[in-house]
Amino acid sequence: MYKMINMGKVRLLNVLAEAALIIFSILLALYTNRWREDHAARQRVDRDLAAIRVELQENRAMIADVLPYQEHEVDNLGRFLARPDLERRVRGKNMFQVVKAYKDELGYHGVWNPHVTPSTLSDTAWKTAVANGDLQFMDPALVRSLT
Repeated sequence: MYKMINMGKVRLLNVLAEAALIIFSILLALYTNRWREDHAARQRVDRDLAAIRVELQENRAMIADVLPYQEHEVDNLGRFLARPDLERRVRGKNMFQVVKAYKDELGYHGVWNPHVTPSTLSDTAWKTAVANGDLQFMDPALVRSLT
């Protein structure tokens, strides 16, 4: 201890400067590491949002392809169900017998429309973002609207 007190002003300033540089370099390394992690998280979020956007567009296109066919089918069924003599025509028959007897009127063709392929909407990109833990880096309003 006596040596440290009596080592001289120049030596004491060198030790203090060296300590300050060490502390500064540690803080700079921590800051740089944090910045790198935040930057990587932002890139993941951007990638996730781009994948979600593409997936939503594909789902929307799929629905747009199927919707006219489904609307036509609903209209056919609605017209058939609105008939005033419906009860008399379907009494004592099960659904399959009714469809077979009135297939022209119902527009029933017996097979799935070849232009409308049955498929499911995808949510893989959303599940990936949730699994990666990237939702915490997204805007809360955006997450709320996506859920």
